[in-house]
Amino acid sequence: MDRSLRLAGWGNLLLYGALALAPLVGAAWLRPEALVPLVPAALVCAVAAAAGWALLRGQAWARPALWGVSIAGLLLVPVGTALGIYTLWALHRSWVPGTRAAPYHAAGLAGPVLLFVLPYLHTMVYFTSAAEREESVARHRHDAYAFVETFLEDQRHLSGLGVFEPTARERDAGPFLNARVPRLGEPPAEEVEHFPIARLPHEARLRLRGDRLPDYAAVEMMQVGLDFRWMTALLAYDHWQWEAPDLPVPERLTQFTDYPMPDFMELRAWARLRLESALDEPEPILTLGEVRHLAGLVYSTHTLVGALVAVEMLDDERRVVEAWRAANPKAELRWTSLTEDDVARARRAIWGFRGYVHLHTDPELMQLVLADPAIQLGRCAALNEEIPLAAALRPLVESRYAGQLAQLDAVLQLDARRCAGAGAAAYWERGRLAWNERTEDERRELLGESAWLHLPGIRSAFARFLLAVATPDAFRRYREAEAA
Repeated sequence: MDRSLRLAGWGNLLLYGALALAPLVGAAWLRPEALVPLVPAALVCAVAAAAGWALLRGQAWARPALWGVSIAGLLLVPVGTALGIYTLWALHRSWVPGTRAAPYHAAGLAGPVLLFVLPYLHTMVYFTSAAEREESVARHRHDAYAFVETFLEDQRHLSGLGVFEPTARERDAGPFLNARVPRLGEPPAEEVEHFPIARLPHEARLRLRGDRLPDYAAVEMMQVGLDFRWMTALLAYDHWQWEAPDLPVPERLTQFTDYPMPDFMELRAWARLRLESALDEPEPILTLGEVRHLAGLVYSTHTLVGALVAVEMLDDERRVVEAWRAANPKAELRWTSLTEDDVARARRAIWGFRGYVHLHTDPELMQLVLADPAIQLGRCAALNEEIPLAAALRPLVESRYAGQLAQLDAVLQLDARRCAGAGAAAYWERGRLAWNERTEDERRELLGESAWLHLPGIRSAFARFLLAVATPDAFRRYREAEAA
C-alpha cells in the first residue's frame, strides 16, 4: 500500500477514534442529559475511524467513505482540516481512473450526510423532546389549573379592599427619588440637597431586613440623626417611574432586566424605622399614611420585587398597628390595616399572576385571568417580568404558542396606559421583528456563539428548550405563600 494512504488511514483511525470515545470520557463529570447530543456525533466518528481501519486493510468501501469524511472534516479546524486535506491528496494521488473507488463515486456522499444530517436531526429532536420532558413545564401547567380558583378568589377579595388602587399617574416621584435611592449593583449616589436618602448603616440594614421587628431600644438607637421629612414630601406624588425618563426604545430585548433597579429593601428598612416611631405617637395617622403612601409608590414601579416589597411594608404596618393598639387599649385608632390573611393573599396573587402570563400557560387560562377587570394586583409587574423573554423568542416560537401570544397582544393593547414605563409595551413592539431583522448581537446574545444553534430548525427547537428551562417558579412561590 502507498505510504501516503497508510498515513491517511492511521490519521483517521486515531483522530476519529479518539472523538468517538468522548462521551465515555465525559461521563465522568457530565450529567447524562448533557451527553445525549454527543451520541450521534460519536457514532459518526466511529464510522470514520472504521473507514480509516478499512483503508489500512485494503477494503474497497474505505476510499469513497473517507472522501466524504475528509470533506466534512475540513470544518474541524485545525487538526481535522489538516488531516482532511492530506487524506484527499492521498486518495487523489493513488486514484486509478476508471475504478469504482473514484472520489466522485456516489458513496462519497455518505460522509457528509452522516457527519451533518444525522447530528442535525438528532439535535432538533433532542431539544424538542427535552423541552416537552422538562419537569418545570409539566409542573407549571398542572399548578396553573390547580390554583386558578384560589387565585381568582384572592384577586377579587383584594380588589374589594382597594389594595394599591391604580392612580392617574400624573405626578411622577421619579425626579425626586431616582437620584436619592441607591441602585442595586451600583455604589451609593452622591448626597442630594433637600432630604437626601443616605444608606443606612450596615448593621441597621441587617437588623431591619428580617421578618421580625427589632427590639425598641435597637430601633431608638438606629433612628438617631435620621431625617424622615422626605417621606412627607412624597405625598405630593402619585406614582414612581424608576427608569430614567429619557430611556430610549430598547436596542436589546434584555435591556429591561439589565437596567439597575432601586434597592427597594433599603426603602423598607426606612419604612420600618418610621413605623416604629409611631409607637410613641398618641395619634400615628400621619406616620402610617406616609408609610402606606411609600408602599404605593414602590408598588407603582410595576416590578415584581417592588410589588412584593410593598406588600411586606403593609405587613410591617399591620404589626405596628397591632402593637400600638395593645399598648394603648383605651385609645381609638381610626386606621384599617390589612389582616394577616389579606397579606398572605396578596403575596399569592402577585406570584400567581406571573405564572398566568407565561407562555406555558394554556391560552384558555390566560384569557380567564387577563379578561377579568377585577384581576389587577401584580398585573403590570407580571407583564414586565415575563414579556422581555417572550418578546425575544417570539419569532422562533410563534407557531407553537400562537394562542398565548394572541392573548398577550390583546392585553398589552389595553394595558399600555396602565402599565406605563419602559417595560412591556416597548419590548413587545420590538418583539414583532422577524428573526432576520434582529441585530447580530441580539441573535448571538439569545442563542449563544455556536453557529450550530443558529441553523434553521435547530434555533427554533433550542428556543423552545430555552423557554422551558426558563419557566418561572411562580407557582412554587405560590404554594409557599399558601402554606405560610
